[in-house]
This record gives sequence, C-alpha cells and structure tokens, in this order.
Amino acid sequence: MRHLLYALPPMVLLLLPAVGKRPNLLLLQGALSLLIIAADYDYAVRYKRTAHYFAELFKGERVWYAGSWGWMFYAEQQGFRKLLPDGAGLQRGDVILVPQRVYKGKMPPDFERNATLVDEQAHPPLLPLRTMDFEGAAYYAIIRTNAPFRFTLDYETPLEITRAYRWNPPR
Repeated sequence: MRHLLYALPPMVLLLLPAVGKRPNLLLLQGALSLLIIAADYDYAVRYKRTAHYFAELFKGERVWYAGSWGWMFYAEQQGFRKLLPDGAGLQRGDVILVPQRVYKGKMPPDFERNATLVDEQAHPPLLPLRTMDFEGAAYYAIIRTNAPFRFTLDYETPLEITRAYRWNPPR
C-alpha cells in the first residue's frame, strides 16, 4: 500500500480527461493521497532527525538503541549498537535510546533499575492526520483492526517520544 499511494496523484491527473465534467471525487482522492503522503513523511522523518540529534548530543560515546522498523535503519546509520535483550556488551556510562512507539522487543531485565533518564525528544505532529499512532492508524502494520490512517485534531499527543538513558549499574 505504501508504494502504491505515491502513484495515486499522477493516476488521478491521467484519468481526469476520462471523467469529463465531474472530476470532484477523483480530485478529492488525489488530495487525500497527497495528505497521507505528507503525514507519513512527517512520521517517518522523525526517526531520521532523532538519530541525528542524538548522534550529535552523544558524539564520541557508545550509544545503543532499542527498537525496530525505520528507527533501526537510521540508528544504525549513525553507528548506534542494537540493544540485546540480555544487555550483553553494555558498560557503565553507555547511552541507550528508547523510542516509545516502535516495537522494542525485550529489554534487559534490570533496565528500570540501572538506567537513568538523561534526555527526551517529543515530536509533535504537523498535520491533523496520522499514519501510525496505535490508537486508530496503523499504516505500516496490521494491529488490531486499525485503519491505515485517521484524522484527528490532537496536536498535543506526539508522533513519537524518544528517551535517552545513561547505563548506571551498581559497582
């Protein structure tokens, strides 16, 4: 679905002559697809920007990340290490990045006790449309019976919140 959506606006333009004098529905469909593309980009680009932000903030430090999907791609581009479920490889003072919405898998069992929050990035939406929010929109995944997108006037709930922790196990 994601890749076909980008083909819809040009298809609408190509089909306009065939529709004649009543292109309203076709134009509405093209406009909706452009809005969904923009909302999807707004969501996806947050992970890229977040990875860059934390790479600058923790330059020269060992940084680990929890999570999958597009976040994993951008985190690995910045040289971050994948956090293993048992915490293997973590050293005192390492940074661990944890987005709140993406699938994280299992976290180390002692994470809550040994991780100290040091920074948090919240990403407010730009549009009144969501393509991934787990409350009604699931563009990338089949989650419950969610639709691929939803309209909302909620600008308070962030698209994503990414937290940075410092690993501080007892000595």
